[in-house]
Order: sequence, then structure tokens, then C-alpha cells
Amino acid sequence: MGNVIHDDNWRPGLLGESSAGDSTPIPIHVDPVTNRLLVDSRTTTYAASDFEGGPVTVGVVPVELSLSSGVGSILISSDSDNTGIVYIGGSNVSSDGDNAMVRLDGGDSIGLDYDPTANSLYAVGNATGLLIYILALK
Repeated sequence: MGNVIHDDNWRPGLLGESSAGDSTPIPIHVDPVTNRLLVDSRTTTYAASDFEGGPVTVGVVPVELSLSSGVGSILISSDSDNTGIVYIGGSNVSSDGDNAMVRLDGGDSIGLDYDPTANSLYAVGNATGLLIYILALK
């Protein structure tokens, strides 16, 4: 990463580098409202056949997040109106968070590389009627 970014007052900015071996710098910013890190990714165009997913209603019994083979990355988002907590994990994840790999409060999201042929993912909530959204890219 050869170029250092900065603002008009010469305050340094943050750059990331992809773990895929591409040495192109990726700008990283902080959302001024939520203080969450934002990453500007390079523009990639996907055809409609390259993704799947949609809304999934979650309750206190684990629900398998069924995705077809060939999925490479997924984004799981908890609806911003959720008042309960959604836990993501294996088939043994429970509504109190035991065996959870991820906890999502309302409005939270997580993106990860995923191979559905290796392991199944499940979602469960600490209440009924919670909503998550799945976006899977092939």
C-alpha cells in the first residue's frame, strides 16, 4: 500500500487491504452517527442469478438458514424494528444465546464467507416474531 490518504487538513485516513491477495487499498471510514466502521469496496456487478436470500422470521426454536450450494459470502441483517436478540450458530444454538457464534441486536448485520455444504447455519431469537434478512452471493 503505497499511497497514504488524508483529508484537506492532512489528517491521515485509514486504508485496508483485502486478504484475497489484491494489494489495492480500500478506504475505511467511521459512520458519524453509529461510530461503526464502513468499508468502501471495489464495485462489483452481480447478475440476478448470482445471489439468493430474503426475509426469514425467527422465533425461540432454531431455524435453518437454507442456502444452495455454491454460495461464497452471506450477509445476515437483523431488522431495525426487532426488539429482541437473534443468535446465529449451529443446530444446537439456543434462544438464551448458548452455543451462539453471533449475536444480532436490532439493526445489526454480519457478513461472512460461507460454504453451506460444509456446515448449516441456524438462527434463533430470544422472542418470537423477529425478522432477519439474508443475502447470499455466489
